[in-house]
Formats: sequence, C-alpha cells, structure tokens
Amino acid sequence: MPIRYDLLWTVRLTTTAGIALIIMALRGVGPRVYLLTSQSMTIHHIRLKSGEVIDIRETADGPVCPVCGFASAGDPPYGLCRTVLQDGSLGESYGAASFDVCPSCGTEYGNDDYAEGQTVTSMWDQLRIKWLDRAGWSDIALKQLQDHLNLTQEELERGSPDGL
Repeated sequence: MPIRYDLLWTVRLTTTAGIALIIMALRGVGPRVYLLTSQSMTIHHIRLKSGEVIDIRETADGPVCPVCGFASAGDPPYGLCRTVLQDGSLGESYGAASFDVCPSCGTEYGNDDYAEGQTVTSMWDQLRIKWLDRAGWSDIALKQLQDHLNLTQEELERGSPDGL
C-alpha cells in the first residue's frame, strides 16, 4: 500500500536575522523543517494520482516552473483537485496539471512532462537539460535554477547526457 503524503499543517517562522523556516507535518512522514532562501519561498508537496509526490515552489513573484526555475504570476504548474462523488460529497484530493505553458522554457505542464512509465520529476530533469542546452548553459539560466530550485551546476551536469 503506498504511503500517503497529505499535508496536515504548516507553520512559517522568520527569525530576527531574517531567516525563514517552514515546519510541515505530512501524514505518513511526520514533521519536517525546511530552510528557505533569503527570498521568501513556499514549497507545496502535492501527491499525484499516480502516488508520486512533487514539490511546487512559490515565491512572492508567483509560482516557480519546476523545469527552469522561472517565477511568474499566474496559476501554479500543478494544483490540488478534489473528486466529486456520486452523492455530491467531496472525495480524495490529488494533484493535477494546469496545462499552462512556462513563458521561459516553454514547458506545457501535464503534456510535455508526461510520459508513460516515467515520473513527472524525471521528465522535469530531462526537460531541464534540454532547456539548458537551448540556453547555452548561460550564467543567467544557472542562477535562475540555483535561486529558485536550489540546484547547483554540478548537480545539473551530472544529469546531462554528455556529463559536461
């Protein structure tokens, strides 16, 4: 039986030094503490119908693309949906794609990041390398990934097909 990762509660704390922490309790996992960057960021853990749990980040500028790290106003790439049962009551909640297109990398969520037999996060990794190849692994692209997705150049290069 798969482990459920339903969000039970979340608390955001900011220290006098300006360090932001989020404490979350997830059913089946327990409390976890997340240190945020200097730019305020919230991380939403969303369980898809497949059982995969994905992280969707959001800054003050808006939701962050999980492929390229671009933050923009608009709907998040994935959000929570609830099924409506035959008796009209609400059923279980799960994550669903917005089918929006990222203005930076061009990823259409729910279409480009879906492939039979692969996880959404593994597709994001593949799409990210393709986007970096198109962007020429520029300093601006790498900084965007580091600032919003906490990915280092070394981590990205390990995921590159050429192992740059």
